[in-house]
Amino acid sequence: MGVDKAGDPRLSAKEAQVFITEAENLFRHYEANFKQTSVFIKRFFAKWSYKDIAKAHDISIDAARKLYYAGVQRLLAVIMEMDAVDKMTQEERKRANVAKSKRYYERNRDRIKAKRRERYVKKKTAIKPKAGRIIPPGDNKQ
Repeated sequence: MGVDKAGDPRLSAKEAQVFITEAENLFRHYEANFKQTSVFIKRFFAKWSYKDIAKAHDISIDAARKLYYAGVQRLLAVIMEMDAVDKMTQEERKRANVAKSKRYYERNRDRIKAKRRERYVKKKTAIKPKAGRIIPPGDNKQ
């Protein structure tokens, strides 16, 4: 890291270039020995399409998607371990999941209620009288 005249630590131009997302290839010196890592880097950082990744690795598009998904899951597992989320007790996990569900419900309350009403009406109209049940003469709902 460089230091400017005031003594503030700053990134050098070369170091700052690494953090710019518009850079051509962040990992141009990377040796692509590991297919999953290579697929993740090409998709996440270089924004390659699955079709291009599949062609570069001589695999199917579906296999490229699966490798990318596996890479994301692996990265998330590492992040979770680093954040010590796995060290939560079962009760703490349950409370966190309940809080998450509450937040979702609060954000989507109207949509959830509308879907419930639709299901209720659909279920109510789908119910037919049982065989042998006498229907009053004025009631023609069947």
